Amino acid sequence: MNNKFILLIIVLCLVSGCKNEVNTSQFSYPQLLPAEDGKYSYVVIYPNEHTEHRIPEFMRGYEQNSNLTLGTMMSLENFNLEYSELAIGEAPYYVFLDTNGIVFETSDEREAGEFYLENIHLN
Repeated sequence: MNNKFILLIIVLCLVSGCKNEVNTSQFSYPQLLPAEDGKYSYVVIYPNEHTEHRIPEFMRGYEQNSNLTLGTMMSLENFNLEYSELAIGEAPYYVFLDTNGIVFETSDEREAGEFYLENIHLN
């Protein structure tokens, strides 16, 4: 009887392990991702709702000449309410995504600008 119980526990562990596969192709924030391969989207997170939500300086004049397809600007509080699993703790904060998820994030506007000009802006 004791051997059957142990065998049953082992079988249940194996079966439950097979059912707990993580599907990494599904994101809890698909609305932030661009629809096309080779394209990017961005999120700029501002300190609060009263901060002017504007396109960052490093993107001005380049918006039409880039691989960006989608942009979102939100307050830190609203972002963390809607996307709590990303747990952003400071603002301003810059996040760039491709079809697979986050490719670059920083709180430094200079670093965000460098990433944008080197990787997203079309010369």
